[in-house]
Amino acid sequence: IATSVVDSLCQLGLLESTTDEIAISALGECVARHGVDPVAMAKIVANLPPNPCYQHVLETVCGCSEFDDLRITVGQKGVLNELNKNACLRFKVASRIDSVQHKVFILIQYGLQRQTLPSSKYSSGLASDMGRALGLAYGPAMCIRDAYASQGNTSGVLASATL
Repeated sequence: IATSVVDSLCQLGLLESTTDEIAISALGECVARHGVDPVAMAKIVANLPPNPCYQHVLETVCGCSEFDDLRITVGQKGVLNELNKNACLRFKVASRIDSVQHKVFILIQYGLQRQTLPSSKYSSGLASDMGRALGLAYGPAMCIRDAYASQGNTSGVLASATL
């Protein structure tokens, strides 16, 4: 049983194994240090493009399983759709806001730009979610940054370091 688990972790790039020893990989150390879902992060890192842009890294981070416990309410959708139209957002959601990934995508951009949310009966909940999303985004962003750094990919490091 242990051998199959170790083999699986080696295939994901979380462990490095030789005939004499097993060691944690750089990716394994990163996910442990930042408390990120190791299997999901290993799959994300395996599918990273060679020349990412900031928007791609942001979209990737917003799709991480760390945000699975956030919810989007019907009332928040209207506010988020209005926020999506705001000129201060660098990247827009092409369709209507209908998922937690979209919500996080909007809130992280507002938070990184230190924008205040417009006042509404949903703004306190959204402000709380924005702070939480910014905190949760840190781990995946650092793991993506470290993955690009280990490849010597400067553009990937810069795209992910801005988060």
